[in-house]
Amino acid sequence: MVKNFFKVALRNMRKQSLFSLINILGLSIGIAASLFVILYVTDELSYDKFHSDIEKMYRIDLAGRIAGQEIVTSNSCPPIGFAMVDELPEIASSLRLDHLNDVVVKNGTESFIEDNKIFFVDSNFFNFFDFKLLEGDASTVLNEPNSVVITQDMATKYFGNEPAVGKQLTFFNSNSNYQVSGVAANPPSNSHFHFNILLTMVGIERYKSDMWFNNG
Repeated sequence: MVKNFFKVALRNMRKQSLFSLINILGLSIGIAASLFVILYVTDELSYDKFHSDIEKMYRIDLAGRIAGQEIVTSNSCPPIGFAMVDELPEIASSLRLDHLNDVVVKNGTESFIEDNKIFFVDSNFFNFFDFKLLEGDASTVLNEPNSVVITQDMATKYFGNEPAVGKQLTFFNSNSNYQVSGVAANPPSNSHFHFNILLTMVGIERYKSDMWFNNG
């Protein structure tokens, strides 16, 4: 029975080859387009899902009115996270990120200009997020002043095949030497933000600010 259906279908395709070609081509394009849409939507919905607590994470922006002027910004003031942890039992922890641009990084005699993906971060970065560390302890890797974590790509770029942990990097913008305390796996593509270099906020006075109107 099934064999007969195939014979009839092949016979009709030979008789009306152009019509059959158009139908098959249209069906193929439709299936391919559907698969692309499914893959795209699946990828979009997978963003940041590798963080185990992603459903509990919120980003704090500022929207308000000061002296009659409306202010809306993606930044927030330095003390807000600490205040929320202290005063709201529902808040388990907080984390601050400060994005840098056009940073000159020196490794010995070599200099590099890193134009983005560089952040100052609180020391609990790898406890807050589930980015993978290849070298270093997540609980302590950013605890010491002038410590820095770089990605695997950056470790290869700066030090080749040599071990990166314990090596020194100079950041001209901050005018000080930082010791590599850890190497992180390159962030996955389905992360809403990517980093190459993470500098600790520990020991830097401006990150101790208690100014509620400082939203830089």
